[in-house]
Amino acid sequence: MHGMKPVLRFLLFCGLTAQASALTAPAKASTCDSGQQMHQLVEAALRSRGISEDDLLPFDEELCSRAAQVRDGESLELMKVRWDQVLRSIEFRLRCKSSAACLPFLLRVRTRGFERHPAFSNGRSSGDGPADGAQTERTLTRTLRLPKMVRPGQMVTLIWEQGDMRISRRVVCLDGGGKDQEVRTRSKEGGRVVRARVLAEGLVKAL
Repeated sequence: MHGMKPVLRFLLFCGLTAQASALTAPAKASTCDSGQQMHQLVEAALRSRGISEDDLLPFDEELCSRAAQVRDGESLELMKVRWDQVLRSIEFRLRCKSSAACLPFLLRVRTRGFERHPAFSNGRSSGDGPADGAQTERTLTRTLRLPKMVRPGQMVTLIWEQGDMRISRRVVCLDGGGKDQEVRTRSKEGGRVVRARVLAEGLVKAL
């Protein structure tokens, strides 16, 4: 399968996954129906940054898992792309064009051993230029002076807002941070990491 083009490899993987599921569960729509659209968005974002899929570890399983969250036929759009220095991966934030169809979600694609991918500035979203030394120093100084409103391991309230929809839930904060700083959160049962902005003591908002 290594010699195949990434799109063909993905379609074959999803086809095999759907066949295996059909043997053990009642017939239903393939969870990979939205995966091809998602793959095209990711491929276009990588190509615009001069990144080849040969630089990435296979992410077919991750793609199918995320596609299961999206109803068949829903149109998707890419909101943000960033390099995660901690997890050494490229993070794609996607959402349904119809705000009522699904919540924003992350697709994480791991790379082959990059310490920091040259197409991304560390910890900054796509489109941001690299900070110069003076800018970095100002940012660090501001970060140190901000009082911490959330701390690692603390249970906080995470809110999601999209259109007229607002959802809140209790999650574990993985980082410390002051007002307007970005932190990582995760359900206490585990699962995917959700990035959020600190609003107040014990309150964060999903990005």
